Amino acid sequence: MPLGGALIFRALQFSLHAFYLVTARPFDLVHAWANNLDTYGVVICIAIGAEAAGRRRSGMGRHIGVDVGEAPRDLGGLQERAGEAVARQGDQVVSG
Repeated sequence: MPLGGALIFRALQFSLHAFYLVTARPFDLVHAWANNLDTYGVVICIAIGAEAAGRRRSGMGRHIGVDVGEAPRDLGGLQERAGEAVARQGDQVVSG
């Protein structure tokens, strides 16, 4: 969600620059204010997204209903199959 907000702010900034470029207006105080507010909006959205991701990863977001789940322990027998493949390769005798 915060990434979408950052993209909307970037779109607004693109529109601002396009307007000033197409109309050949010199940069003025309005442009400076709008550009700075837009940049701050992007930074704030990214900071909120990073904070939310950190909370989700650390488990602090569980009180708001975010379920991150647990990492699989067995990986569907992947470790056993890898061990068997290594054992089969060790049983083969390479004759030279």
